[in-house]
Amino acid sequence: MIDKKIDNYLIKEILGIGTMAIVYKALDMVSGETVAVKMIDPTYFSDVNKLKCFNEEIKRLTKAKHPYIAKVDKFLKEDNDFFIVMEYVRGERLDEYFQKYGPISWKNTLSIIDQILQAIEYAHKHDVFHRNIKPSNIIINDRGFVKVMDFGLETAYQHNSDGVPPAHILKYMSPERVRLSPNINYQKDDIYSLGMTFYEILAGRTPFEETENEKVIQNAILRKNVASPNKINPKIPEGLARIVMHAIAKKPKARYKTVVEMLAAFKEFQESFYSHSNHQQLPPLSKKPIPQRPPLTLKKPYYVWLSAIFAFLMFASLFSKALDYKQIIPNFLLTTRASLSIKTDPGNAQVFINEKFIGKSPISDYQIKPGTVSVKLEKENFFPVDTTFILKNESSSTFSYALQPAAYTSIEVSPTDAVVILDKKTTQFANRKDLFLPIGPHIIEISREGYISKTEKFNLAQGKNPTMNIILEKDSQDLVTSNDANIMTIPRVRPPTKPKPAALSGIRFNSIPQGATIWLDGRNFGMTPKTVLRINPGKHKIALRKKGYKEYSGIVTSENKKIILMGVNLQPVMGRLEVFVKPYGSIYIDGKLHKKKWNVKYATALSTGRHLLRLEHPFFGFIEKTVNIDSEQTQRIDFNFNRKATLIVLAFDRSNNIVYGEILLDGQFIGRYTPGELALQVGQHKIAVRHADYFITEQEINLESDRRLRLVLHRKLSSRIESLKSPGLVRK
Repeated sequence: MIDKKIDNYLIKEILGIGTMAIVYKALDMVSGETVAVKMIDPTYFSDVNKLKCFNEEIKRLTKAKHPYIAKVDKFLKEDNDFFIVMEYVRGERLDEYFQKYGPISWKNTLSIIDQILQAIEYAHKHDVFHRNIKPSNIIINDRGFVKVMDFGLETAYQHNSDGVPPAHILKYMSPERVRLSPNINYQKDDIYSLGMTFYEILAGRTPFEETENEKVIQNAILRKNVASPNKINPKIPEGLARIVMHAIAKKPKARYKTVVEMLAAFKEFQESFYSHSNHQQLPPLSKKPIPQRPPLTLKKPYYVWLSAIFAFLMFASLFSKALDYKQIIPNFLLTTRASLSIKTDPGNAQVFINEKFIGKSPISDYQIKPGTVSVKLEKENFFPVDTTFILKNESSSTFSYALQPAAYTSIEVSPTDAVVILDKKTTQFANRKDLFLPIGPHIIEISREGYISKTEKFNLAQGKNPTMNIILEKDSQDLVTSNDANIMTIPRVRPPTKPKPAALSGIRFNSIPQGATIWLDGRNFGMTPKTVLRINPGKHKIALRKKGYKEYSGIVTSENKKIILMGVNLQPVMGRLEVFVKPYGSIYIDGKLHKKKWNVKYATALSTGRHLLRLEHPFFGFIEKTVNIDSEQTQRIDFNFNRKATLIVLAFDRSNNIVYGEILLDGQFIGRYTPGELALQVGQHKIAVRHADYFITEQEINLESDRRLRLVLHRKLSSRIESLKSPGLVRK
């Protein structure tokens, strides 16, 4: 989308990503002004009636002019995509402001509440209802004024299998919307959302604990009494708390009739409060907006200024002398409570910790967060090591691994569809090239119906070995077959250089996969493949059993002086995988698409073992993970693309000196420098660090939870020469 033209707007960069839309910064090529262009997920308008109603509301909203409402210019459709062109607002979302600076004094919230009420009152008078009022849809601009956004764009949440919307939407929804009541009064619905938003502004949180799940929140909204905000923050005056509680009454009839009435109650509280206090009174409220009123000053906490002064002093010292990076990076970035050392025999193996490459063995005193740690070791011509262990707090652990040498070879067979059994394991047709095997002796068996079977022994040396070519000769003898659907036909094995054995009665057992235990008339006769001789003619009970597969049982009739050839395709025991993606996403399992843009719980049966799960979202990218399916067990995966995770980006040169570079997110400079802490949407991201003296280093990550990213930059040749001339200078 970057540098793409939509109507007469040129898309420049991404501003933000939401549940159902992505917002771009764009240039109006007619007026030269900067605007915001919101691209809405087309699935939101799959209902024609919904699209028609939304279009009508947007037309009314484009005519609305209010200083506390983000201006909407037009609604566009291009190439089956929908766009809203709106005012570009420089500032911070209300929820981001609270996350960054924490709750502010209730006295400083009065101007915010006043401006929000004026905006919603004006919208209701023009028959425009918001339907999704919450702090993330309210911006405090760079002049301190409120801007309410996203009118009419009701969050298109989808219920999960339990009929409950996501928590980040649910907390601000009225009881009638939660229970999906018909003919909702959206004026009363907006009043409830206003009350819950003001509750969070005043108390610092909603009345629902963040750790509670959606089902618990839903039950609280519908049935439980909500505590007053001054129970959480006792400094909130009783009169202000009553206004909030009146707005969030469970029954619509018990709430304010209109926003005009709610604004009047708030004005009455203001006049009463300022008349009985020494505080300076705010400018008088009126029904008309007051664009000339002084902007709200949101004071930053003192520790923000202290942090800025500290950062300035640290960077200033950088130009006077070279410092160890531990003296420069803030403590919260360096705090680690476990040390890990890894040795390999032989050495120089690539080491990956938690899927991140950290260097080659040996690794000494690598600092890492305590908990579950995954380690992968890779070295050419050796088998990889993939293991997981737990590091305790304040521990120092050393692990040594003896790498096993490996051999590479390929097998070409004629005919190509012959069954190949390598070291008593059947290989699939697609897996006969670039085999990765232990060094030393191996045995291979090749068979096909109508051909003479072959068995060969061979030795493999470490590294690459020649390709093996094996050709079977045709056999004209008849085969023993069976009408049983579970029984496969197996060719008669006749060694060409040996005389035929004497005629005996018996059963030759084989199975796919091999290694099944043979039970004949209640006795164990070993594992497949195997021939059981000297069996009395007549009927016999047989069973083949293998872990992870269903038992095969049946009755076979043996004949005098004949060997019955019998093979069984064992059916795997299945497990179950349940996947729930929020807000929605496409589900791929082992590369196959199972559900596209799915928003409810999806369940499927899978064979036991490892499977690759990939979840994709059109805006947030994708995430991949390996899931283990156990016999007759259910593996549940819940993933929320709306969730954010913290990524700490650190950059060093090859000598382990810190590098202060620009952080690029998905190819765009975001105004942050290393070392830096980013709050990102979970999913796929490309992170790069740029510095004039170094080549750009980029890494693609799948962000699922909080983590660190350590990038090593390589200095340009011209910069190396300059550094030799001035060895004491560390350039920023």
